[in-house]
Amino acid sequence: MQVRQICTVEVCVLARELDKGLKGYKIDKFYETGQGRFRFRLSKERRKVDLVCVLCKRINTTDTVEAAEKPTNFVLAMRKRIGSFGIESISQVNNDRIISMAVSKGVEKAEIIIEMFGKGNIIVVDGSRTIKLAYTNHRFKDRVVFPKEKYDAPKNDGLNISMLAGAKEAVMRATADSSQESVIKGLVKAANIGSVYVDNAITAAKIDPKRELGSLDNVEMGEIADKLSAIEKMIEEPAPMVYMDGEKPVEYAITRLIKRKEEEHGFSTLNEALDFYSKNEPEEVEKRENPKAKELEISMDRQKEALTRINDEIEQNKKAGELIFSNMHTINEMIETARNDRHITKEQLQKLFPDIRIIEVDLKRKRIRFSTVPD
Repeated sequence: MQVRQICTVEVCVLARELDKGLKGYKIDKFYETGQGRFRFRLSKERRKVDLVCVLCKRINTTDTVEAAEKPTNFVLAMRKRIGSFGIESISQVNNDRIISMAVSKGVEKAEIIIEMFGKGNIIVVDGSRTIKLAYTNHRFKDRVVFPKEKYDAPKNDGLNISMLAGAKEAVMRATADSSQESVIKGLVKAANIGSVYVDNAITAAKIDPKRELGSLDNVEMGEIADKLSAIEKMIEEPAPMVYMDGEKPVEYAITRLIKRKEEEHGFSTLNEALDFYSKNEPEEVEKRENPKAKELEISMDRQKEALTRINDEIEQNKKAGELIFSNMHTINEMIETARNDRHITKEQLQKLFPDIRIIEVDLKRKRIRFSTVPD
């Protein structure tokens, strides 16, 4: 089972943990280990740390790293822009699935912005938030991600983690806007928190998630709102869990999930939980196609085809040689006959040598075409 995308509340917890653990570290190297997979090699005094980022899935420190391929143009550009920069802080942006890594080298300041939604992105901006580099350039309805443009985070409408205390208003608004939708579907739309935690809140409130939103009364809406508000405390005091089906992880969260019946593994940090999850159930790696490798593969295929043709020609020539050798006496007699009778015709020659198929006789050019292979 492939690890799911990371939720907004988890990005919040993770950003705080990484800020506490990595502040003051220097970026020694940056690697790309596959499509949307990156590794920051960090150091502080004599300590070395690898920070792995799998866009939309996880960002955590680890002692198990993937080998990096030859540096891509993006990797070389990243190294040029952030190499030897020190980490000043790590934070969540706009209460969304965005992590900001503020870095500096001397008086030069920059920011590495990691977007963990959609297909994900890594963006480098300068001190004025002008984009210097992006893993993927995009044009959206409300913003542009291109070099020389100002970076703007996407709008975060609806209930977000900074508004959990006012969750009841969001629940009531969702009920009014999507009254015919199910409770779970309507509230996931209304709350940028994470479907895992919305579902957990609904379950804790003892409400059927498949019910229509419009069927909830004020008491039931209040119950759900109270459980959603409780997520604020979970963020402040996380109790990360990984759920195991035998030896395989199937889910993780910053708190206990009511519906999960699998074996629980508790961790002191979400960073550790994500590292454990990835080690026991590695994500599928979607490799970025290497143009040079593809070109080499095509070249090798062509060489194989050419070699096959050459081998076929060698085999055919070998068989032809064997036929000529086995009929050499007859062929010599035919040639000698033609030399002695300069007016002999194809039909006359064929009659004299019935075991050889005469194709053409052109004595002016001193040429006889024949085949030792019968019709």
